[in-house]
Amino acid sequence: MRQLGADVSRETRDQLEALVNTLVRWQKAINLVGRTTIEGIWVRHVLDSAQLAILIPERASAFLGEAGRRMGLKKQPKIVVGRIEAVSPTKADVVTARALAPLGQLLEWARPHRTDTAICLFHKGKEWQAELTEAMKDWDIPGKPFNSVTDLDAVILRIGAYTAKGVRDRQSKGRGRKDHDGD
Repeated sequence: MRQLGADVSRETRDQLEALVNTLVRWQKAINLVGRTTIEGIWVRHVLDSAQLAILIPERASAFLGEAGRRMGLKKQPKIVVGRIEAVSPTKADVVTARALAPLGQLLEWARPHRTDTAICLFHKGKEWQAELTEAMKDWDIPGKPFNSVTDLDAVILRIGAYTAKGVRDRQSKGRGRKDHDGD
């Protein structure tokens, strides 16, 4: 990690090596990451994901599954298997996504899985500004872009409490409630 500009303790390095070994082993069974990205796993996946640590509240940061157990996490994350749009709503403090979908779709999928105070951290590539502009047509998005440490054209969008534009009107009509004008 030091060669990548990230100075970490020996214990952290050992934990990250365990994570990488687990990822490589599972990659052979299920396609977790792009086959061509395994060669650059330390930059493309480890460092790219590690940069989220400064944006996630400490209480919510965790690794997944076996890698989490191997690294001795005190609080094991809950793992939900299934497509995000098909699973029952969760109440996560942090929702992350990388190389999954356009921003507007991510916001839609993440909405039922967030707590009221949750943050979303979405890795976005060189077209992030166009995605943000497009998503802002349908969403009120308070957030901030943070430059990626692994790609000069990429950012991590840190998004707080967001709402769909016109959501109050849609909810009131859909539930038979009257809006502020009494209609």
